[in-house]
Amino acid sequence: MGAKERRRLDRRPINEKAICGFQEYNDIFGRVRNISADGAYIVLHAVIGLVGKSMNLSVDVEKYGKVIPFTGTVVWSEPESFGVKFHKPVDLDVELL
Repeated sequence: MGAKERRRLDRRPINEKAICGFQEYNDIFGRVRNISADGAYIVLHAVIGLVGKSMNLSVDVEKYGKVIPFTGTVVWSEPESFGVKFHKPVDLDVELL
């Protein structure tokens, strides 16, 4: 089953800076490429051993001049990207405005 088939909620394309905080690592910087109410697709370099790890995600929404915090768990990863499922659903219309 591919990522498209696993998705339950519509995703919004974005291209914003992300700061990914893991207990075991220093902050890792990347880009959020799309986001939904229950998760996000994050692109960064050297993704190793992140599946199942809890994380703090800060998305720098430059258009609105604010940083939005999320918490979640990494549910899949590839060499230069990963998917995170948020611990609680978010209202994107509120969070991204």
